[in-house]
Amino acid sequence: MVTEPTSVATSAPPAPAAAPGTGARADHSRFVQRVRRRYAAELPLLPPGVPDAAHIGALIDALLAGGRPLASAMRVARHLVLERLAVLDIEQNAALDDITRTMTALAEVTLDRALIQAFADQDARFGPPLDAEGRRIEFWVVGMGKLGAHELNVSSDIDLIYVYENAGQTTGPRSVSAHEYFSEVARSLYALIGEVTEDGNVFRVDLALRPNGNSGPPVVSLSMLEEYFVVQGREWERFAWLKSRVVAPFDSLRSGRAVALRDTVTAFVYRKYLDYGVFEGLRQLHRKVRDEAQRRAAGRPERANDVKLSRGGIREIEFIVQLLLVVRGGQFPEIRTRSTLRALQRLTSGGLMKPASAERLAKAYTFLRRVEHRIQFLDDQQTHLLPTADQDLAWIAASMGLAACDADTCELLDTLCETREFVATEFDALLHDGQAPSPAASESSEAAAEAAEPFGVGATADAVAGSVVAVDAVAAEDQRRHPVSGGCARASLPSRANADPAAVCRGPEAPEGDPAWAFHQLQTSAARQGIQAADGGRVAAAPSEGSGADELAVRPCRHKGMPTGRRQGASGRGRPRRVRAVGTPALTGLPRRDAARPLSDEWTRA
Repeated sequence: MVTEPTSVATSAPPAPAAAPGTGARADHSRFVQRVRRRYAAELPLLPPGVPDAAHIGALIDALLAGGRPLASAMRVARHLVLERLAVLDIEQNAALDDITRTMTALAEVTLDRALIQAFADQDARFGPPLDAEGRRIEFWVVGMGKLGAHELNVSSDIDLIYVYENAGQTTGPRSVSAHEYFSEVARSLYALIGEVTEDGNVFRVDLALRPNGNSGPPVVSLSMLEEYFVVQGREWERFAWLKSRVVAPFDSLRSGRAVALRDTVTAFVYRKYLDYGVFEGLRQLHRKVRDEAQRRAAGRPERANDVKLSRGGIREIEFIVQLLLVVRGGQFPEIRTRSTLRALQRLTSGGLMKPASAERLAKAYTFLRRVEHRIQFLDDQQTHLLPTADQDLAWIAASMGLAACDADTCELLDTLCETREFVATEFDALLHDGQAPSPAASESSEAAAEAAEPFGVGATADAVAGSVVAVDAVAAEDQRRHPVSGGCARASLPSRANADPAAVCRGPEAPEGDPAWAFHQLQTSAARQGIQAADGGRVAAAPSEGSGADELAVRPCRHKGMPTGRRQGASGRGRPRRVRAVGTPALTGLPRRDAARPLSDEWTRA
């Protein structure tokens, strides 16, 4: 495999787990103090232990029975659940999975309850929405990101996309289209979940990942979503949809009709050929995230300690995993999963990542997520910045089993810096971050490539070759160190060692009638004719004949229809030059949203 993040000069520090008896108490949290003061009478309603979906549902029912309306009952339930999680995490060393799955269950249960109420309200106004066959049209709440992966933070917003099954009309006293009906459902849902009342909110709701972003409609039909994927779907959106799943309503999950949505998303995220075109898309996305983090930290040094978005943060571990899944998940369905930690295990089992690297990344991810939760427990704020108050830092350190900071040393900061440096090194080794490697980095890359040879894999640079923009010197040096066959990087799993190398490199033929493949073919044809293909402001166009400029060409060992480039001299010969392969950008004459929605803006927020 060529997609393994190589382990170079640095090694991951051990990520110490919090141990019982460290002296840290949950009541240091200002949020816990507020909950205990305001909801002391309601705290006993939640039974002991780690709350699950049944416990949360029973808690909401008990609050409803006490006379609270649904919106208030769900908000109070959230406060009680978070107070319990703070105790379990800080004082009882609960597993990370217990915390994140409880938060996910809280989101699922409250969304289901809110949807039941929203459907009832809109049915009373418009009647039920029916399709041409007289069946009620289903409505799906798609959870994105950590919600979709059962990894929700203790003070996270929820990224949602609303999809309804197909077109239709309501049958009540005031008939409206299904689109209008479900738009009203979305408004009711936000009022019940997202609006801030005297009890706060249940979750902050973010719909920016929907098709066309904030300029698009709040709800889309399944056919609208499929057309969007084919015509306008961007590379970074494949990473966003990787963790997606239907989280509500529960009745739709039981009916099985949401399978059509799952199949549409799977075809968009995973391609049937070796998909190295995503490297440049991820590189642009990652560069934008880092630039945004640096911009926020300018003049404010405390913002440099962002455990999520700063260099070597949580986001970079997620990028490593998602890149490997998107590139290889089309050919190897067995590695597909939404969970970051589970993905690391599957990548190791599939021979796509060395066990040592996966173990270190898993430890780093767990450590960073535990720090993140303690930051958010302090004030129930969606922040990822280490606090600046000494007492808060001492509390976080104690809860993690680390020594308190003093004037000379701070074990928490030292461990955090070492962990982030390891993650950043792994990520940069995977993508080279678009920069020429230093001599030291080159030596480390050579050593890492040699270490990867027993797995039958090539160097990281070979995976990127033909997919990213780089200077000729880097391309020539990469090719000298890691020669390729037939003009492309050859990659194979150990189990495919005896396969035909040309077939492995070429990949399988796309099936007839695949709309994504048809659009890909359209892009290829357009590129060869010199039509501009824009992607986030980057333009790849075939020059006019005889211009002497770089020309798009098809490398002989790449999958049909995937153009890359060569630098042509007067003799028509020259070194391979790495250029961005045309992936899935919008073409001239087709609907575009570049001006209204810059590349990956949704991923740059904390």
